[in-house]
Amino acid sequence: MSKSPVYGANSTLEYKGSVAQTTTGIEFLSGLSAPLNLVIDNPDGVTLHADRTLRSGGGVSPNTLNLKSGVLNNTSFNVEISNRSTIIRSGGSISIPLNFPASVNVSYVQHTAPITSSVELPADVTVLNNLLVNTTNGVLLDRDVSVNGDLTLNSGKLIISVGKTLEIASGNQILGSSFSDNTHIVTQTTTSGGIGYLNSGRFSNLRNFPIGNGTYYLPVSLESNGQNNFNLAVFVGATKNGQPDGIPFSNKDLIVDAIWLINRIQGSTPTDITLNWVDPLEGATLSTFAGSSLGISRYDGSVWDNSVGINGDNILNFVTRLNVNDFSPFGVTFTDLPLPLRFGAISADRSGRVVKVQWDALAEENVDRYEIQKSNNGLNFSSISYVEAVANGLSNYKYSGIDEQPGNGTVFYRIKALDNDGKYQYSQIVKVNAINAMQQFTVRPNPAQMNGILNVEAGNLNPGIYTIELVDISGVRVFNTTLRHPGGYFLQNITLQNQMNSGTYMIRLSGEQAVFSSMLIIK
Repeated sequence: MSKSPVYGANSTLEYKGSVAQTTTGIEFLSGLSAPLNLVIDNPDGVTLHADRTLRSGGGVSPNTLNLKSGVLNNTSFNVEISNRSTIIRSGGSISIPLNFPASVNVSYVQHTAPITSSVELPADVTVLNNLLVNTTNGVLLDRDVSVNGDLTLNSGKLIISVGKTLEIASGNQILGSSFSDNTHIVTQTTTSGGIGYLNSGRFSNLRNFPIGNGTYYLPVSLESNGQNNFNLAVFVGATKNGQPDGIPFSNKDLIVDAIWLINRIQGSTPTDITLNWVDPLEGATLSTFAGSSLGISRYDGSVWDNSVGINGDNILNFVTRLNVNDFSPFGVTFTDLPLPLRFGAISADRSGRVVKVQWDALAEENVDRYEIQKSNNGLNFSSISYVEAVANGLSNYKYSGIDEQPGNGTVFYRIKALDNDGKYQYSQIVKVNAINAMQQFTVRPNPAQMNGILNVEAGNLNPGIYTIELVDISGVRVFNTTLRHPGGYFLQNITLQNQMNSGTYMIRLSGEQAVFSSMLIIK
């Protein structure tokens, strides 16, 4: 070609052939003289000869860069496209820098092989508007991607690489048709702990997330009245700690063999979670239960809680857990899954300043440990100590533990038994009555030695902020400390400093509802 063509407003320049080509300034003009659209369809590739700018469509007819086959290359030069343009990869690829406008759309359409994303996806998180995937061979995202418009998945798998995040920054519903084992978003994981996440963006009301592991379609639905933002992933092969690098459960008869990772990034509104699974992942026993017996269990970093669920369906394979405020990871089992253990008698008795808790374990099997839990109202319990299980396989064994700071008020105790698979159950609750005793204040030793340790004790104190002061005979305060006390028995150690003089002092313990004082002699 010896003379440059005159391109019309909707013109297209196409490079097509069976040998490698290099563009020239004759046919590939730039700026207002350039073609509107560019097509690369040469298996042997096209090399760019200089920086080029495609014709601006004025926002009415944005550019289309269509990569059908081969590579558009030469990293020394770049192509600039206009706002709201579309880049289509249907067989080719690009290795030149692109000058992106404020907004661009990217489409992956039918390709004879899997596509790995490249420089057609902008690094600026605000630039990518719509992303379309419509290729049965799938697309691998090897970088972090933010979609500010719509993500549409019509065919194939959109794979999020380990360590990368696909963000739906708009918070829009993911679009597409006929999500299935063959068409879904794959959140890659590895047994070394690597995870690729789908980020929901901020949304309210109901959103469906068509995720899976590449073999099975395992979608999640989240519904909330407030603005929330989540990272989501799923993997097959349920583990004891709910992470891809965890130890697998040894017995999976009573669970769905998958873990859903749902982490709330922003927001605080309670959220309803619905998990979906496929028949091959159901445990042999779980598959026989009615849908009303199914529930969702959460791992809290130490144990899996009792599963909770409504509207379960063991034919369509889904279940919902309502009003969730603590997140990730989650699994599916049957409601209130029990341990292979029966509790016998449990008792709690005061012995001086401590309470001794005792319980019998009947038919103990596969139990890892017992936690002693305590409550001041019989409703809200917290763990205060644990005892390792030692009687697995035995028919009857007595355990005990000590609460060294029970307080003088009424307290309640129960035992939480945890097995090696993360399941747990509770004993019945027992009560220890309050001590009807006056508050007492003791300072020991008295007299005390210079540079020695002084023990300040008080019994039956209310919870609150307390101050300990030491004042000499002339009224000068020589020591002061403030601390928070949870209630009940009080003990604080004080180191007497060398700079104190020998003599008589007043030591005072004061709080909002109590003030104690005592004479102290320091030698």
